[in-house]
Amino acid sequence: MGLFSFEKAMKNVRIKKMNLVRIAIMILSVIQLYTLFNISAWRKEKVIGWDVVSYYSYLPSIFIYDDIGNKNPETPNTGWHWPTKDGNRVVKMSMGVAICCAPAFFVVHGWQKLTGGNTGGWSIPYHFAVAISNWLFVLLGLFFLAKTLELRFSPQVTISTLVVIFLGTNLFYYSTSEPGMSHGFSFSLIAAYIYYIVRWHNNPRLMVAAIIGFLFGLITLIRPVNLIVFLLFAFYGVSDWKSFVSQWRNKVRNMKHLIVFVIMFAIAVFPQMLYWKEVTGNWLFYSYIGEHFFWNDPKILEGLFSFRKGWLLYTPVMAFAVAGLFFMRKKFPELKLAMVLLLLLFIYVTFSWWSWWYGGSYGMRPMIDIYAVLALPLASFMGVLLEKSKRIRMITYTLAFCFVSLSLFQTLQYRYNILHYDSTSRDLYLKSYFRLKKSTDFEQLLAPPDYDAARQGTR
Repeated sequence: MGLFSFEKAMKNVRIKKMNLVRIAIMILSVIQLYTLFNISAWRKEKVIGWDVVSYYSYLPSIFIYDDIGNKNPETPNTGWHWPTKDGNRVVKMSMGVAICCAPAFFVVHGWQKLTGGNTGGWSIPYHFAVAISNWLFVLLGLFFLAKTLELRFSPQVTISTLVVIFLGTNLFYYSTSEPGMSHGFSFSLIAAYIYYIVRWHNNPRLMVAAIIGFLFGLITLIRPVNLIVFLLFAFYGVSDWKSFVSQWRNKVRNMKHLIVFVIMFAIAVFPQMLYWKEVTGNWLFYSYIGEHFFWNDPKILEGLFSFRKGWLLYTPVMAFAVAGLFFMRKKFPELKLAMVLLLLLFIYVTFSWWSWWYGGSYGMRPMIDIYAVLALPLASFMGVLLEKSKRIRMITYTLAFCFVSLSLFQTLQYRYNILHYDSTSRDLYLKSYFRLKKSTDFEQLLAPPDYDAARQGTR
């Protein structure tokens, strides 16, 4: 009786700890939702703007105007596109974000029809659909990230990591101020992708392999460069050549699973290929015409540390994540090599793009896509420090609090245009540090990038 009571009590303790993590996720989600609608971007029709017009335009063009090739000049807001020899206009961005927003789009469109509202696809309710899609995806992303962290880390470390990833990085800005951009969707899908990779390797199941394949396809469809995350699957459990051979022998033994993985990946990307075939006549089409990677001249130092957009300058808490790669052997040794390879390759590819600062943006927005990956070394680093003395724990929490506060403050500065979207110089950054009033010589301190030179590779 006593043993039964003890086991029941311990089970209740575990449930309470799990509930704490779920409560933390809900609090973060409420913060996102409140901020999302408090800034009124969706009511001012600003959610679907700039890049988002291209991401989203597939939905109204195909399902409202029946104009897949955007031939009709009266079809509104086709975004960035290129003309074809047949008179079609092919959209520059791929359709991954449109697929993620499709359920909310169809709900809103149906409601508009029922109530006699504007069914053009670009009015305020459709902006709301995109914003709410982002909110739901980020909520799911935090949930799957928590499930992965809980496999190896305490609730204390899990909650701390979730708070830092969401509030201490530019993920918060792109989940609230520009929710139509692709990065929040990529973050969330990659968080789910990691969880199911770990789950499959612990207990291979056909359904899980199918989920991984479909998620990988959708991740690729949102931003093709994110093909790189395949390394997490390919190098799971690998630390040397011997373990690489052993892991892939195990994968080959589950050949049926690998075939299903490939099939589900193909199903996910097929709509894009079908679109290209219909509009351009080719199953594959490079839509970023005139834009290139410069593999022999990556701007890695600028991308990491520059005052214009430096990743570790605008998101300094991610230095914890980089440091955490050296502490993963204790908590997640199966993913250590995969993450190191992924981070190095992702940085190289990201900063080899002609516009290494990625146009108008807050911080280095492409890095948001792999924040779910970096959450594991971040948790490893924080977990080690939080196991130390009370003094070390206080220092850790203080530093994390300072980094989160700085990120939130700089987010506010960016919203007030105190930090420029693409031309912040060293002098402007330092002069604006912890100020919420624009400098009187703001325009004189700007350092605009030369887009033409960058596109030609003479930057």
